[in-house]
Amino acid sequence: MLVVNGMSLSHKASSFANAGIVVAVEPADLSGDELEGIRFQEDLERKAFALGGGAGRAPAQTAQAFLDGKPELELPASSYRPGLTAADLTGLFPSWILNPLREALERFDTVMPGFIREGLLIAPETRTSCPVQAVRLADGSVPGFPGLYLIGEGAGWAGGIVSSAVDAIRICDGVS
Repeated sequence: MLVVNGMSLSHKASSFANAGIVVAVEPADLSGDELEGIRFQEDLERKAFALGGGAGRAPAQTAQAFLDGKPELELPASSYRPGLTAADLTGLFPSWILNPLREALERFDTVMPGFIREGLLIAPETRTSCPVQAVRLADGSVPGFPGLYLIGEGAGWAGGIVSSAVDAIRICDGVS
């Protein structure tokens, strides 16, 4: 299986961006089975490993080729190690992920002009949040365990560093 994640050098001195575009996967998108999120995540990671050609290489495509629906022939430079394999990412994701991703890229290009022309998509980053969401009571505690509060990404209530912090603050504010 293969999963990627952005990396920032300690001095933020790289010429490459550490950026991610995430499409939310909601329970309604899946079968309703409580473990379907894990199976979906693992399936994407297996497909990505195969699409990347193995050995930890990640499948990648320029944003322009992705939006144009054209196969990628040559990839620009990247800081991703152990390397990239030119791939058609539309074969990796279902349409209910592809369509919002296309919309996000087009919207992103209006805020950051040139992103579509210069952007490189490296996939998949499937670990932004836990694929199983912990059940919480209205006060944020775990049912049957008074005083236990599961917060952040690992509890399935956040999708990154900032949203994990916001989740923790929200729960702590409610407890105090």
